Amino acid sequence: MKVGQEVYIVPYDSRYNPFYSNVINIGKKYITVDNIHKSKNRFRICDYEQECGNYSSECKLYESKHDYEHNLSESNKRNKCITEIQNKLDILNIEQLEQIYEVIKTYKP
Repeated sequence: MKVGQEVYIVPYDSRYNPFYSNVINIGKKYITVDNIHKSKNRFRICDYEQECGNYSSECKLYESKHDYEHNLSESNKRNKCITEIQNKLDILNIEQLEQIYEVIKTYKP
């Protein structure tokens, strides 16, 4: 990310639409953007969450609309997997459970 880059801001409140903004400063901890009220225009570099002190973040910064859509798609797929496994856990046999376990345990964060 660099100063002047266009970024995509997505509010958590669905009453508000996502919008584009420009990076105006990049510090050690925060990215500052324009087009947002001055008290709400900083985002943490570590997670791109809006910096709001002791309050909950109102929106999240993405490097592009494509990044946001990819993240949303990944999250939806993850939620579908969790739901399917939870709904069918009782009917899976031991071999199927072992296959699922083998796939999951290979991931190392």
